[in-house]
Amino acid sequence: MEDGTFVAFCHFLADVFSLFSLLLQRNYYPTSGEGATESATAKAVRCFNIFNHDSWPEDQDELVDHGADDLTFLLDHFSHILTR
Repeated sequence: MEDGTFVAFCHFLADVFSLFSLLLQRNYYPTSGEGATESATAKAVRCFNIFNHDSWPEDQDELVDHGADDLTFLLDHFSHILTR
């Protein structure tokens, strides 16, 4: 990959992560004065953290089930796309 293309790709990745960051910052919406609730879109973005190796537990027993609930949510959330 040429240097200019690589730099452009890095800028693209930075923009994507910036957008996800903004989405995560706005992931709570007030509900009837009691606490807040997380939007489905924000939860889906947060669930992608299961693919980040840095967030994986070091204990192998914990790693077996790590992210199972998040993966289930992602499969359900994107089921309309995955079934096409």
